[in-house]
Amino acid sequence: MPLTGLTADIRKEIEASTALVEAVRAHWPADIDPRPDGVSSYLDLPYFLLPAFPRLPSEAIRPLTAFARLMHGAILQHDRIADGDSSPPRAGEAAMRLMAMQFEACHVLYPSIPAHAPFWERLRRDLAEYAHAFVEERRFAQGQRSWREYTEEVARRIVLGKSGVARTVAAGLVELAGDDGLLAPLLEALDAFHFASRMCDDLLDWREDAFRRTPSLLLARVLPERPTQQGAELEAELDRLGRELYQGGHAAHVVGLALSALDTANRLREVLPGLQLPWYSLTEALRRRCLAVQEHIQRLAVEHVPRARQLPSVELELPEPEGRWQRVAWEALRFLVRQWHLGFGEMRAAAQEPDREGAGSDVRSRALVLDALCDADTLLGGRLRGLLDYEARTLLGRRGPGGLLERGASEASRPDAETVTQLARTLLRTGHRTQAQQALGTLMEEALAASASGLPDVEQAASLHTLWLLNPERYAARLQQCAEQLEQQLEPERFWQELSRSGPYSRAHARLRLLSTVRPASPAMRRLREFLLESQRDDGGWNTGSGPSDALSTALALLILSVAHEAGEAPPETDLATRALGFLEAARGAEGAWSARPLPKANAEAIQISRTLTSALVLQAALSCQRWATSSG
Repeated sequence: MPLTGLTADIRKEIEASTALVEAVRAHWPADIDPRPDGVSSYLDLPYFLLPAFPRLPSEAIRPLTAFARLMHGAILQHDRIADGDSSPPRAGEAAMRLMAMQFEACHVLYPSIPAHAPFWERLRRDLAEYAHAFVEERRFAQGQRSWREYTEEVARRIVLGKSGVARTVAAGLVELAGDDGLLAPLLEALDAFHFASRMCDDLLDWREDAFRRTPSLLLARVLPERPTQQGAELEAELDRLGRELYQGGHAAHVVGLALSALDTANRLREVLPGLQLPWYSLTEALRRRCLAVQEHIQRLAVEHVPRARQLPSVELELPEPEGRWQRVAWEALRFLVRQWHLGFGEMRAAAQEPDREGAGSDVRSRALVLDALCDADTLLGGRLRGLLDYEARTLLGRRGPGGLLERGASEASRPDAETVTQLARTLLRTGHRTQAQQALGTLMEEALAASASGLPDVEQAASLHTLWLLNPERYAARLQQCAEQLEQQLEPERFWQELSRSGPYSRAHARLRLLSTVRPASPAMRRLREFLLESQRDDGGWNTGSGPSDALSTALALLILSVAHEAGEAPPETDLATRALGFLEAARGAEGAWSARPLPKANAEAIQISRTLTSALVLQAALSCQRWATSSG
């Protein structure tokens, strides 16, 4: 979650607290790194609440922020060990790393809060409640307790017990301020936020939870006992349960609980009237997310039966995979086709702020998935043509009387350049050039041309490449000009340092696709390739920043290497591809799907990235890598 509402001074304080965490690394062996993996900005929570304590200087909470990061990292490490994610040869190091995080968390905070302060007893209570919640949830997951007993009361107890770090932050703030008058309303707001977050996550991840035998209030409403089926039998049962969850009102009930909890969290405004806390940016973002899920549930209730009657027949009898890469591709493809039959509900619900007119994130997401399915259809000799035609017509129907970019539409209701670009590219790939031009009209080219001259270069690259596909002669000169500008911007250090912080390599992918079309011999092609070779992680995957590898970054990195290879670069080393393949095989979820992050539940503050979208990119990457393997013999 971007640090909305935080001043430049506060951002500097956050950097200082981060430096405290980084400094502990020097005291431990290389294999025992106490720095937490992938800790999000939500754990800068003290700064989101700091304006409620006007007499507390910002520098005074650096140790508390460092404590929250380290303690949260220790809890995540514990969960990985408990879930068996650490292989036996590394289990000892994982346990020692957990101990190091806990020690450093307390060590960094102790000088600021003495041992006799009430804070430490509150910390003990919060950790004990976390332990109780862990044990109770484990009993349900292992079948020791019937899921009939997983009531709303039990769900609240487990969720709130597992949000101990946030409660400890509130206790630390009142301790440092010397006034615990705000402790009760802060705890009420934090508890309500976490309950709402968990309910929303459960709605988005219910299938994965069922495969992992992880209980939730939502699942317990339709599964009185822990599921025992396996494989295809479980998938069929979950398809049935999906209809029951949405048509039986269970999903609507759970999202209603989430929205009600956010109303409770909002009572903090009454305690602190006139004070605009940065914390509210988190609660409002979660409310938008819940409303998007609620809208999706309502739409499914209207669309589900008509869609089932209108869907074309798609026979997905895949040939025996030719190697491990194609096996990964087929697993991703099967998942995507299942999601298509379900109306891409998981992807639509995962969107943070779907456009109510259908011209925003839903259109872009569907177009991205269709782009990947086009790759599979080419390999399968047109077996997906009915699906692609159906979805292309669906996309073309998402427009007003004058087209998707009608002149009378307000700027706010028009799709952004990225959406228009991806939509145009997908319609072209599905063979709907004429329909695209009729539906979008000349305004499509006008909008793309405007974006090419007024938006950042990465958007120029994507837009101009699509324009070139539409009319190569008309846009050839502009494409060459943009390529020249891109080459000038690819300075060795400045650009690559920015790229390493800018997300999962999507910026590089857009640049490289344009350069490979116009200047396949550009030195930037090789520099991009070298950057990815150097940034591959030990586990075979990729990610930007300090977090663990994830499937989204890995798929995009492999697609970049594929573009470079198709432009004439040497194919990736065998070891690189083999290690990347091993990572994707290990990262695959229970349904043959890939999450954008290694943990099944994204943090509430993080941008929710759909498993459907991630799996579509994995499909494209796996098919590209299969071509490498075939061409290299």
